[in-house]
Amino acid sequence: LKGGAAEQVYEGAGYPLQTLAVSPDGQTLAAAGEQGTLVIVEVATGKLLQRLVGHATAGSSQENSVRSIAYTPNGTQLISAGDDKKIIVWQQDAQHQFSQLTAWQAPDKVRAIAISPDGLTLASGGVDNNISLWELKTGKLKTTLKKHSQTIAERGLSFNATGELLASASYDGTAIIWQVSTGQPRQVLQGHTGKVFAVAFSPDSQTVLTGSEDKSLRLWSVATGEALGVLNGHNNNVYAAQFLGKGDYLLSGGFDHTLRFWDTRSGVSLRLWQGHTSGINQLATYANQLFSASNDGTVRRWDLDLPYQQNLVLPNEPRSAAISPDLSTVAVGFANGGLSLYNPDTGLAVVQHATAHKDKVQRLAFNRTGDLLASGSFDYTAKIWRLKAGTAAKPAWGLQEQTTLTRHSAAIHGLAFAPDSLSLATASYDGQIGLYNLSQPNQPQFFKAHDGNVASVVFNNSGTQLLSSGIDDRISKWWAITTQPATLLSELPKAKEEVMWVSLSPDQQQISQVGRGFASLFNTQTQQSLALVGHENTVFKSLFSPDSRTLATVSSDATVKFWTTDVGSELFSLRLPTNAGYPTPLWDFDFRCLNVCLVAVPLTAGRLLLYQFAYQEPLAFNHDLNEQKRTRLVLWQDYLAKTSTLLLQKNALAAAQQAYREAETLGQPLLKQYPDDVQIQQAALQSYQLQAKLQ
Repeated sequence: LKGGAAEQVYEGAGYPLQTLAVSPDGQTLAAAGEQGTLVIVEVATGKLLQRLVGHATAGSSQENSVRSIAYTPNGTQLISAGDDKKIIVWQQDAQHQFSQLTAWQAPDKVRAIAISPDGLTLASGGVDNNISLWELKTGKLKTTLKKHSQTIAERGLSFNATGELLASASYDGTAIIWQVSTGQPRQVLQGHTGKVFAVAFSPDSQTVLTGSEDKSLRLWSVATGEALGVLNGHNNNVYAAQFLGKGDYLLSGGFDHTLRFWDTRSGVSLRLWQGHTSGINQLATYANQLFSASNDGTVRRWDLDLPYQQNLVLPNEPRSAAISPDLSTVAVGFANGGLSLYNPDTGLAVVQHATAHKDKVQRLAFNRTGDLLASGSFDYTAKIWRLKAGTAAKPAWGLQEQTTLTRHSAAIHGLAFAPDSLSLATASYDGQIGLYNLSQPNQPQFFKAHDGNVASVVFNNSGTQLLSSGIDDRISKWWAITTQPATLLSELPKAKEEVMWVSLSPDQQQISQVGRGFASLFNTQTQQSLALVGHENTVFKSLFSPDSRTLATVSSDATVKFWTTDVGSELFSLRLPTNAGYPTPLWDFDFRCLNVCLVAVPLTAGRLLLYQFAYQEPLAFNHDLNEQKRTRLVLWQDYLAKTSTLLLQKNALAAAQQAYREAETLGQPLLKQYPDDVQIQQAALQSYQLQAKLQ
């Protein structure tokens, strides 16, 4: 997963940066910070064009920082101000070089400036708690706005689009909307529980955005002063915030080193960028680019293109979701027993089965080839469905019920296909695990697995062992299923709280356990556990990426979080557009990667959220490419051998066909990648011969 890498890094300033501004034509950017630093940089190349000298450079960072800069609307002048109380106007000449035109003293240290849309008025604010309005051309003081009781924040001034209103943010925990013509406050915005560091108007001047020390952003009505919404997601102070485009989106940056892209209406964090190594102090945008200035001394440029995402309205309350291996289909199970298939590209339901089960469809799982779908329900049954592609005349998908799996005496909470798709394991609230041979589904094997409810089951890569988790006994167990009954091999240390899910990494080196208020990783080699700290409520499910390096978790705190599996650090978090806690906002999610990664989250409020991220496939679990090729070839050969064995058995044609499909899924990519390899050619010949026999 890519957390959103910067397109370009500008490193010429040399000191921690407090602020930046992009020229109106987007050709240059100005950045400023400690030691009186003020530089002009060419956006396209990153070349340092000029270093402007005029502000104080002596003393500490609290005495010599340039705190705020702004281009005039026509781009011919740049205004700067800071701790030395100076406001300097820099004029650009015909050679695009800046020189000091004029300067004047502010009443005290300046933390913020803003220029009116007509370019005639400059507002400044600072540690004297007041706001000064200046005639920009002459430097003449026009009026002083007084009401704040503490310092005006560094990003704490913003004119609206017409220049009639001015918003200010202060360390006193409030923001104020001023009527510029009268100098009087129109609204005092109160609600943050810490200093307010940033303020901005929406393009239509109907809404004000603030960012605060309390880690939140807030939206306010300009007309009434009422709070319209709170956006949570940052893990530390929010220093910078602004609207984007027509106001449908927001941008923010903070002391947690991250930038976030938000949907204004839902409050959902749509994207997170990481790369700065220190707090982010200021943002600026031009066209489809975002620029950020940080205490790490760099300005970074980011692409504002959003990854694919959809928010689909569902006909009923969903309970479960599963993504097909090729990412072409998302299956959704409903609380009323319904089952539907959705096309993630169009967002349309291509199959709707209103009576798939008689009760909640709690869990869904595709087999490896994506032609079979298993559903587990609170009606005590599981079902196997075959997906069929339509014809050119009727391109819709078909969903055909293959068999109903019975014999459990309580709800089915988890299920999993074996790697060869020939059997299915079920986890039930009756304390048992069921093993169904799909060629003989009426002769299942059952064994008592846990005291109380069984939450989940997962096969190892060879299909000879199962990993299960118990909700009530708080234990995850390894089982050998080559014996009858299954043999308990080992147990993980007992969890302190209920275990809701257990998953096994594709390289089989890590086990993830999640549950009531916790998430953890267990290393199968070192036998050491690692706590994943971040969720604030029950974690329902966890899933690994194909390379085993990333773990995704979903929680009733209304977040999906992504973690690195090597050290257990959080990569980023998706804040879902729903409530947290009670009533339970979700029960399930799915996470799959192919050439991209797709996340599907069914919300109990009747929504299906789809998020897509870029995915860079690593070399393999083993970085030796020859070993990787050998491992894939051996697995292909195993499935071909299994197909041959099944062809010799009576009444096993369907199983042989399924094994052959699995073999082809493994073999065809190998054949394309290594067309001249002798061993792969031999396996391909065997595959061709088996295909002829199957026909």
